[in-house]
Amino acid sequence: MIRLLRVENVLVEHGVPEGRSDALRLLKVDVEGYELRAFRGVNLTRFPFRYVTFEFFPEMIRSSSSNNGNDDDDALDLLMLVRESGYICDYEKVVKGNTREKLTEWIGGIRGHVNIFCELE
Repeated sequence: MIRLLRVENVLVEHGVPEGRSDALRLLKVDVEGYELRAFRGVNLTRFPFRYVTFEFFPEMIRSSSSNNGNDDDDALDLLMLVRESGYICDYEKVVKGNTREKLTEWIGGIRGHVNIFCELE
Protein backbone atom coordinates (compact mmCIF):
# COMPACT_ATOMS: atom_id res chain seq x y z
CA MET A 1 0.00 0.00 0.00
CA ILE A 2 1.22 3.49 -0.86
CA ARG A 3 0.66 6.13 1.78
CA LEU A 4 -0.22 9.56 0.39
CA LEU A 5 0.82 12.62 2.33
CA ARG A 6 -0.07 16.26 1.85
CA VAL A 7 3.05 18.40 1.49
CA GLU A 8 1.44 20.99 3.74
CA ASN A 9 1.07 18.43 6.56
CA VAL A 10 4.67 17.24 6.19
CA LEU A 11 5.96 20.81 6.39
CA VAL A 12 3.91 21.45 9.53
CA GLU A 13 5.12 18.21 11.14
CA HIS A 14 8.74 19.20 10.46
CA GLY A 15 8.29 22.68 11.90
CA VAL A 16 8.91 24.59 8.69
CA PRO A 17 7.95 28.21 9.32
CA GLU A 18 4.99 29.63 7.44
CA GLY A 19 5.53 32.44 4.96
CA ARG A 20 8.63 33.23 2.95
CA SER A 21 11.59 31.24 4.15
CA ASP A 22 15.03 30.22 2.93
CA ALA A 23 14.02 26.69 3.91
CA LEU A 24 11.72 26.37 0.88
CA ARG A 25 13.66 26.98 -2.30
CA LEU A 26 12.41 24.65 -5.03
CA LEU A 27 9.34 22.50 -5.47
CA LYS A 28 9.40 20.09 -8.44
CA VAL A 29 6.05 18.49 -9.19
CA ASP A 30 5.76 15.57 -11.63
CA VAL A 31 2.62 13.59 -10.91
CA GLU A 32 1.45 12.56 -14.37
CA GLY A 33 -1.67 14.69 -14.76
CA TYR A 34 -2.53 15.20 -11.10
CA GLU A 35 -0.68 18.50 -10.74
CA LEU A 36 -3.77 20.48 -9.74
CA ARG A 37 -4.49 18.10 -6.87
CA ALA A 38 -0.83 18.10 -5.85
CA PHE A 39 -0.59 21.90 -5.77
CA ARG A 40 -3.79 22.09 -3.77
CA GLY A 41 -2.12 19.82 -1.22
CA VAL A 42 0.89 22.10 -0.90
CA ASN A 43 -0.82 25.40 0.02
CA LEU A 44 1.62 27.71 -1.74
CA THR A 45 0.19 30.72 0.08
CA ARG A 46 0.98 29.29 3.50
CA PHE A 47 4.28 27.69 2.43
CA PRO A 48 5.63 29.61 -0.57
CA PHE A 49 8.62 28.04 -2.28
CA ARG A 50 10.99 30.46 -4.03
CA TYR A 51 10.66 28.45 -7.27
CA VAL A 52 8.19 25.88 -8.53
CA THR A 53 8.50 23.80 -11.65
CA PHE A 54 6.15 21.26 -13.17
CA GLU A 55 5.41 19.35 -16.33
CA PHE A 56 2.27 20.76 -17.94
CA PHE A 57 0.63 18.13 -20.12
CA PRO A 58 -2.98 19.19 -20.84
CA GLU A 59 -3.99 15.85 -22.38
CA MET A 60 -2.81 13.95 -19.30
CA ILE A 61 -4.51 16.48 -17.01
CA ARG A 62 -7.73 16.00 -18.99
CA SER A 63 -7.56 12.22 -18.59
CA SER A 64 -7.13 12.49 -14.81
CA SER A 65 -9.69 15.27 -14.49
CA SER A 66 -12.75 15.23 -12.30
CA ASN A 67 -14.54 16.57 -15.41
CA ASN A 68 -14.10 13.22 -17.20
CA GLY A 69 -11.72 14.72 -19.74
CA ASN A 70 -14.37 16.90 -21.31
CA ASP A 71 -12.56 20.24 -21.12
CA ASP A 72 -9.48 22.12 -20.03
CA ASP A 73 -10.88 23.45 -16.74
CA ASP A 74 -8.37 21.58 -14.56
CA ALA A 75 -5.42 22.66 -16.72
CA LEU A 76 -6.61 26.25 -16.60
CA ASP A 77 -7.32 26.03 -12.87
CA LEU A 78 -3.78 24.76 -12.32
CA LEU A 79 -2.23 27.77 -14.05
CA MET A 80 -4.56 30.16 -12.24
CA LEU A 81 -3.84 28.55 -8.84
CA VAL A 82 -0.09 28.97 -9.27
CA ARG A 83 -0.51 32.55 -10.53
CA GLU A 84 -2.91 33.48 -7.71
CA SER A 85 -0.40 32.06 -5.20
CA GLY A 86 2.01 34.82 -6.20
CA TYR A 87 4.16 33.25 -8.92
CA ILE A 88 5.29 34.56 -12.28
CA CYS A 89 5.82 31.73 -14.76
CA ASP A 90 7.89 31.50 -17.90
CA TYR A 91 4.88 30.77 -20.15
CA GLU A 92 3.72 34.34 -19.49
CA LYS A 93 6.39 35.51 -21.96
CA VAL A 94 4.54 33.59 -24.67
CA VAL A 95 0.92 34.16 -23.64
CA LYS A 96 0.05 37.80 -24.19
CA GLY A 97 -2.44 38.69 -21.50
CA ASN A 98 -3.04 36.53 -18.48
CA THR A 99 -6.80 36.19 -18.96
CA ARG A 100 -8.69 32.92 -18.79
CA GLU A 101 -9.49 33.25 -22.49
CA LYS A 102 -5.85 33.73 -23.54
CA LEU A 103 -4.69 30.88 -21.31
CA THR A 104 -7.42 28.58 -22.67
CA GLU A 105 -6.32 29.39 -26.21
CA TRP A 106 -2.68 28.66 -25.33
CA ILE A 107 -3.59 25.39 -23.60
CA GLY A 108 -5.56 24.30 -26.67
CA GLY A 109 -2.48 24.72 -28.85
CA ILE A 110 -0.18 22.56 -26.74
CA ARG A 111 0.68 19.22 -28.29
CA GLY A 112 2.58 17.04 -25.86
CA HIS A 113 3.90 18.77 -22.77
CA VAL A 114 5.54 21.99 -21.63
CA ASN A 115 7.94 22.34 -18.71
CA ILE A 116 6.88 25.34 -16.66
CA PHE A 117 9.20 27.22 -14.32
CA CYS A 118 7.83 29.83 -11.91
CA GLU A 119 9.37 32.29 -9.46
CA LEU A 120 7.72 33.83 -6.44
CA GLU A 121 7.08 37.53 -6.99
